[in-house]
Amino acid sequence: MIIAVVSVIVVLAIGVAVAVAIGARSSDDSTTSAGSTTTTKAGPLSGTSTAPLAPGSKGVLIPTYRVAYDVPSAWTIHSDSDPMSFTTANGSVDGRGQATEGADYCPGSVYRAMAAVTSSTETDLAAAAKSVAKISAAGGYSDPTGGKISTPTSLKTQSGVSGQFVETSGAWTPQIPGCTANAYSVYTFGFRNAATTTLVLTILVDRGTTGELTADQAKKMIDSLRWTGSRTRWPGIIGSPRSSSSIETCAGCSRSGSTASNTPR
Repeated sequence: MIIAVVSVIVVLAIGVAVAVAIGARSSDDSTTSAGSTTTTKAGPLSGTSTAPLAPGSKGVLIPTYRVAYDVPSAWTIHSDSDPMSFTTANGSVDGRGQATEGADYCPGSVYRAMAAVTSSTETDLAAAAKSVAKISAAGGYSDPTGGKISTPTSLKTQSGVSGQFVETSGAWTPQIPGCTANAYSVYTFGFRNAATTTLVLTILVDRGTTGELTADQAKKMIDSLRWTGSRTRWPGIIGSPRSSSSIETCAGCSRSGSTASNTPR
């Protein structure tokens, strides 16, 4: 695959209460309530890792967006200065909170799997998930068609973040001989953070190779997505936490490949 995953930012106004909640930040935690809106303010976040939700995993922190997600323990969490990015005819991706697995596992692929959170200019979460999936397929796997995209599915993560899930997949032959990989899958989850920025958690996976990330593992990564740092609750955006066993899935979810920033796979 060619690489990376990127975000695309869309800030949605939710009224004065939200503006105050986002604008007023201090190093001390405090809670205020106004009607049905409750905000807990926190100081600036830093670093690239955080405590995982599941034992045996690693927690990836994205301070810029104040969100986090888990990856398998064998994955590598990259520095904030090493985003996953590429540009295609359909748009660009600039993913933050990059995490990867299987670096140079075969001659024609930079990573066996990779993930990151990107921003999106789309206001509709389903449209955002589909757009980033197509861009990732084109940029990561040189597939100008964007692959076979599934119908967007509503999903709520373990911590209660609601969004839209999409998968796209297709055939892929590495440009350099020596890889058994013959296909890819891209999983995307469009959601909003506490600042109501439209974001997309994106996972790219090489298919047809030993040790590839399974569909269930990719969904567990998405299920671990949560807000971190400051927490602001607005009706309809964040609901009650629920068991990971209730995560919605799409039919025929498969795998995608991954690569390093702007590096052909």
